[in-house]
Amino acid sequence: MAKTCMKYGQRVQNSVFECSVTPSDYLILKHDLAEIMDEMCDSLRYYNLGSKYASKIEHRGRQRHVPVDGVMML
Repeated sequence: MAKTCMKYGQRVQNSVFECSVTPSDYLILKHDLAEIMDEMCDSLRYYNLGSKYASKIEHRGRQRHVPVDGVMML
C-alpha cells in the first residue's frame, strides 16, 4: 500500500501519508487501496480537512512539512 500512497503524496511516518489529490484521483486512490489491502491485517483512515486545511496542520520537529494543494488524505 505504501507504494500506491507514495504515487500521490509523501510519507510522514512509517504508515502515515499525506496526499494531495483531485476529487477524481481521491476516488481512484481509495479504490486502488481497497483492492490491495488485506482487511484482516490492514486498516485505512481517510480525513477530509476541508478547504482551509493548511490552518489545521501543525508540525514540530526536524522533518520539514511539504505544502500540498487540493484534497488531503492521511
